[in-house]
Amino acid sequence: MLKSFAKDIMTYMPSKLLPALTGFITLPILTRLFMPDEYARYVLAKGVSDFFFAMAASGVASVPIRFLPAYKADGERSVFITTLGVTVLGVVAAVGMVGGVSLFLLRDILPQDLVPLLAISLGVFAGQTVFLVLLNIVQAEMRSKMYTLFELLDRYGNLVFGLVLVIVFGFAIEGLLWGELLAFALLVPALTIVALRGAKPGAKHWQRQDAGRMWQYAWPLAIGNTAMWGLRLSDQYVIAFFRSDTEVGLYSMGYHLSARSIDLLVTLFMLTMAPMVINAWENDGRATTEDTITMITRLFLLLCLPAAVGLTVLARPVMSLLTTSAYADGADIVGFIAFSSFAWGLAQIAGRGMLIGKNTGRIAANQGIAAAINFGLNLLLVPRFGFVMAGISNLVGYTLLIGLQAYTSRLYLTWHFPAKTLGRVVIAAILMGVGVTVFYRMGTFGGREAPGFIWLFLSIGLGAIIYFASLLLLQEIRKEERAWAKRFVRQVAVHMGVVEP
Repeated sequence: MLKSFAKDIMTYMPSKLLPALTGFITLPILTRLFMPDEYARYVLAKGVSDFFFAMAASGVASVPIRFLPAYKADGERSVFITTLGVTVLGVVAAVGMVGGVSLFLLRDILPQDLVPLLAISLGVFAGQTVFLVLLNIVQAEMRSKMYTLFELLDRYGNLVFGLVLVIVFGFAIEGLLWGELLAFALLVPALTIVALRGAKPGAKHWQRQDAGRMWQYAWPLAIGNTAMWGLRLSDQYVIAFFRSDTEVGLYSMGYHLSARSIDLLVTLFMLTMAPMVINAWENDGRATTEDTITMITRLFLLLCLPAAVGLTVLARPVMSLLTTSAYADGADIVGFIAFSSFAWGLAQIAGRGMLIGKNTGRIAANQGIAAAINFGLNLLLVPRFGFVMAGISNLVGYTLLIGLQAYTSRLYLTWHFPAKTLGRVVIAAILMGVGVTVFYRMGTFGGREAPGFIWLFLSIGLGAIIYFASLLLLQEIRKEERAWAKRFVRQVAVHMGVVEP
């Protein structure tokens, strides 16, 4: 089980690691091209696109992961593809029409420099919806290599097209959105061919009752995902309303830094966990599924908690190295967002039981409660204390969500939480954090400037040594895991071209 999980993570890793590394490289470019208030307009427009997706399409996009294995087992893949396809196209058409009419009616009320970006964001929504539905079909069939390929093409396509439009053709911030739209326009036709392989969509395969079951599963998820949008992105709109676009830019850049680091690890776990848990449930039953979730939880704690601690203690030097002085204060919220991402990952693990039980309504309720608490705290604290309070409110909301998900999932699965592992990881992570902080500050002793990236990488390397040495002393790492870790490191080195296969 561990070997299979590690193999899938290694397969998915390039689709997340390479874009994340590229994202770090582009941070200095974006922060030199755009001031915080300009960058704010981009994230606000992109947030609207994400809102439409969360509200109307995210639940439907999740359908392949839960339903496709059963349809394939019954030999009805074409029925599934046809029914889902008609549903998705209907959603895209409806939202596009409502969004377009709303934008036209509100064009004189909205900020004039935001209106063109919102128009482009509607197209981004349509492309994102179709692309992610097709990509989830590929993921549900555990075709991880093909998933990785298209994920990389999407990430790099968005980035390359956007920067070319801005740098070469002189577009303003809207060039980043046009780049996303262009990437989707090129990738969706190719991904359609790959995802529909072997299926024969047609009117005779449309099943109204099946569409109803999909909607019954999807709409609570969509409500929950809309709440999650509120938990993750509504902060920006509260800041924009009560504070300034500049603070939105600072907050968003801090969030961006976290998304290129902690979210990478969390997303890798989620991608690998989703089909593995469903297949364990369908094929092996409850006991094996619970063992699988416990194993994933333990690995998640071992890898993601120290990453959150490390990013927190190094937030300001990382921000100062990757961005300009105009964005430096964005480092103040990086730690809160890093631990929010960690808490989000645990909440996803805790809620597996409700997904298996198809109780998506309860998931939506939990997410709605967490989002409401976050939004209320934002309204109470942000106007007076500024954007840092949004980061704190975010962490409170996600922490609450863990408890809600774990409590309500117990009816379907028992989450055997590895508490001893958590205790040992916390001790090791604290020792690592103290060691990294002391070592990095040594670079400024005597009035000397810290030697940039070299000192930062040395600090990260020292932190990794302290952390894993502490785990060994605490007897958390088992013998078979040490052997697996050696193989894992070698596989990473092979992927990176450091050693020969």
